[in-house]
Amino acid sequence: AKMSKSVEAERPGHAINLLDDPKTLKKSIMAAVTDSEREVRFEHASPGVRNLLTIFHVLSGRPMADISAEFEGAGYGPLKRALVEVVTTSLAPLQERYNELISDTKRLDGILEDGAARARAIASRTIARAKEAMGVG
Repeated sequence: AKMSKSVEAERPGHAINLLDDPKTLKKSIMAAVTDSEREVRFEHASPGVRNLLTIFHVLSGRPMADISAEFEGAGYGPLKRALVEVVTTSLAPLQERYNELISDTKRLDGILEDGAARARAIASRTIARAKEAMGVG
């Protein structure tokens, strides 16, 4: 989820990447821009705070009202720490599956070969039609 409009090369941590390790996730979330006030106030939250709340809501499945009630009047630290846990827990199954797939080089090679064969078949038909339309070949 995008957390600012910065380019990653200029500002690492501007987004939560699906394959980020827990330490990187924590660093990104804890560095997220929030309001200048020290207390969480959801009715007038800044875009940065709303973004954190939206990520929390979507990944946890909890109603926004429950999340708001839990952190209302608290500082942003507790919200961010809880969000780190929610994001890390939510991404763990995806990361595990990715690691399983990426480590199976035979399967990956097979997928690539199959995709290349299908692409060649489509390209051959397209080239044949183009040559026919131009009156060559």
